[in-house]
Amino acid sequence: MDINISSFPLFNTLYNECIEMKEPIDYESQMEICRKIKLLDDEGHEILIVLIAYFHLNVEKGYGLNPFPHQPRMIKQGLKFDMTNFPMLLIKMIYRFLQLHEKKIQDEQFRINNI
Repeated sequence: MDINISSFPLFNTLYNECIEMKEPIDYESQMEICRKIKLLDDEGHEILIVLIAYFHLNVEKGYGLNPFPHQPRMIKQGLKFDMTNFPMLLIKMIYRFLQLHEKKIQDEQFRINNI
């Protein structure tokens, strides 16, 4: 797949890393993903929603008014997704994003604490 890197470099990086991963994300790791998503900051949630929508539009070639075909439910806090409705590649990309975002937050905290 050839994705326009200038339009969303983070997506392209995650896609290229995860497309090569042969092993699926196991159930325990998927539960870890769910726990980590609940702890995301606002920026992380926004990026995650964009990743899901971008995946649908560019990988699944989805069109129409619904950018979220993965059957989300609307709750008070926003959208709630069931990971079992996601393609494995998207789950891998979310898993990797969470790792990178968590490291970014830790690095920022380290810098703040060492000023």
